[in-house]
Amino acid sequence: YSRYLQEEFKNHSRKLNGYVSH
Repeated sequence: YSRYLQEEFKNHSRKLNGYVSH
């Protein structure tokens, strides 16, 4: 569960970062 949550959080963070960067 923790692993899945971490993956989801990382993906979200990456998407957010990409959005902000763009």
